[in-house]
Amino acid sequence: MKYRYVLSLLLLLGFSLPQHLLHAQTSPVNGTVQSNSGTPLSGVSVRVLGGKATLTSNLGNFTLAAKIGDTLSFTYIGYEATQVVLTSLSAPLNVQLQQVSGELGEVVVTALGISKEKNRWAILSRKLNLSNSIPPRRPILSMTFLVR
Repeated sequence: MKYRYVLSLLLLLGFSLPQHLLHAQTSPVNGTVQSNSGTPLSGVSVRVLGGKATLTSNLGNFTLAAKIGDTLSFTYIGYEATQVVLTSLSAPLNVQLQQVSGELGEVVVTALGISKEKNRWAILSRKLNLSNSIPPRRPILSMTFLVR
């Protein structure tokens, strides 16, 4: 009878332990993403590798749940991707992204609206120069006006 009572008590205590004690503790990580010139970048993708992701605000701020040892990946068009390993959860994380020195590839719009590489579909596609083909302050009524 005494053995049964002790076993019941141990089972009750085992199931009533808080779950956060059994798993690694995550807490919110705050920070700012800036360009190498110090300008805040909005819309930067901030991702915990193998986990959740978020975007930076207009002021370059982000908040994401992570734990110590997680790797955060920062990606943005025109900037080199950066990865940072979290060593502290108390201090805000400030990240500077470096601009890519090359140009982005040229995009050509095809008749079906599928973007292709330049000169890949020379017969079906046409390079558009939108600054010369659209008259100012006139609405575009159809796509045939753009492709002449």
